[in-house]
Amino acid sequence: MRNEWTIPVDAQPPVRAADAVAPGEMFTPHWHRCFGCRPVAEGGLGMTFQAGTGVDALGRVPVDPLYEGGPGVIHGGVLSTIFDEVMGTAAILMGGVLVTAHLQIDYARPVLLDTELVVPGRVDAVAGRKVYASAEVYDAADHDPATGEGGQVLASARALFIVIDPQQHFKDSIERSPGR
Repeated sequence: MRNEWTIPVDAQPPVRAADAVAPGEMFTPHWHRCFGCRPVAEGGLGMTFQAGTGVDALGRVPVDPLYEGGPGVIHGGVLSTIFDEVMGTAAILMGGVLVTAHLQIDYARPVLLDTELVVPGRVDAVAGRKVYASAEVYDAADHDPATGEGGQVLASARALFIVIDPQQHFKDSIERSPGR
């Protein structure tokens, strides 16, 4: 991945919140109307997330034919949603609420339809309200997430999230949500 921005030298390692989802446990959706973690039957991507031992999460998602961009491959915008979800979910382990400020993706290889993806994501550092994260996408048939071995990186991403006060941040938009 090209390094077009860097983590500040004064950034600190992330700290897992005491009440975070236990390692190995599955996350519940952070918002019941979220496109990324809402079930496919309800119009979502159907992603699931398992908490890692640090400030990391493992996402899984079936690549449904509905997500087609080019012939037989996932749409790049859908892949950006997948990255956003897994890195944001990893950040939830620190406690608090965050929103995406910057997302950078390197698409390395085609991501085929009718596959399952595994997406390990992690928080790399924290600087004040800024949270820096990264993730990769692998075909689940080729990659063992327990060992981190096998398979080729199909795409990788880095993101900057900002910790927010949800009452203030969503005060003008919550009324527009059909699922409030």
